[in-house]
Amino acid sequence: MNKQHIVLFGGDSFEHEISIISAIQVMNQIEHCIPVYIALDGNWYTGENLKNIKTYQNHDYVKNKKVTILPNDQRLYVKKRKKWKPWIEIEDVVCVLHGDVLEGGAVAGLLELNHIAYTSSSIVGSSIVQSKVKSEYVLQGMHIDRLPYFAIQKSTYYENPTKTIKKILQTLSFPMIIKPSMLGSSIGIKVVYDQQQLESAVQFCFQYDEELLVQQYITNAKEINIALYRYQNEIYLSRMEEPIKKENILSFADKYQQGDKEGMAQAVRIMDPDLTKQQKKQIEWIAKEVYEKLSLSGVVRIDFLLDIDTEKVYLNEINNIPGSLAYYLFDIEFAELMRRLQIEAHYRQQNRLQKNVRFVVLQQYKNGKIGKLTK
Repeated sequence: MNKQHIVLFGGDSFEHEISIISAIQVMNQIEHCIPVYIALDGNWYTGENLKNIKTYQNHDYVKNKKVTILPNDQRLYVKKRKKWKPWIEIEDVVCVLHGDVLEGGAVAGLLELNHIAYTSSSIVGSSIVQSKVKSEYVLQGMHIDRLPYFAIQKSTYYENPTKTIKKILQTLSFPMIIKPSMLGSSIGIKVVYDQQQLESAVQFCFQYDEELLVQQYITNAKEINIALYRYQNEIYLSRMEEPIKKENILSFADKYQQGDKEGMAQAVRIMDPDLTKQQKKQIEWIAKEVYEKLSLSGVVRIDFLLDIDTEKVYLNEINNIPGSLAYYLFDIEFAELMRRLQIEAHYRQQNRLQKNVRFVVLQQYKNGKIGKLTK
């Protein structure tokens, strides 16, 4: 049974379509990869036509083979006559999942349980950075400059909306920006300038998430993004970009509707924006510090805000699996980037197996090298 590279994408997320675009870009860079698409209804499909955007526009994927991964197994199973049959061995999984729990550690957990190498961050790192609220708490403890913020739980808000709004107004001043905690790609984000807009925006954003992050909004600011990845024990930084926005925030349209289905690669940007040497060093240092301390892996893009009036730099957001894997920011070819990510995925998997003490102890016990285990 030959081993194959799997590209896993789709899923039940508001960022579903973005995942498809990113995955098609990735699959064009990996020879002999098997696409595995998670449809909105939760079914997993495979087939060469999944590498073509028209398959999704016409919903042709429903004619494809259904596949799955079973517990404690490194094979991909295909459904035949209502039964799962082993089909191929999995070499590694390239994760191109965006949004919610898919990007937030759920798939990482599944793959780690099955001892399968994968290209994105660990369970811990993914779960922290996918939640904008939880990452605020962690970054605050790291003493990294952040915008003033207020977190809102849906259940708490609807118990007493007036009280919650009052607390927000005591903490922040207008304008403010409101973000669903678990989403990216600028989905569900609102900027508000008075109390009426604030109340309306909070109710609107709760359609997308159970938890919201309200931040102080900087009117006169530059957005500066940088991506990074680890390869052979070294962290590689990309060039910096300044995304160009048409509105007061970098919108979904700015990111994904500028070009012909090329995702973030076709968004309008200024490469190597005008920054002081100190600002560049600060951004690079913070990016590396966050990547290291939060146990991140694969390509991660970290977005910063530069307050033009004060010249102060703030960390804005961490993107665990960025759109298009941010390949357009690196000086190496996309195919070479993917090769490095896959090599690093296998290196991490070997480390996980070596460090898994419980696994080693159980193997020793089974082989009669140690006595009975005690509780």
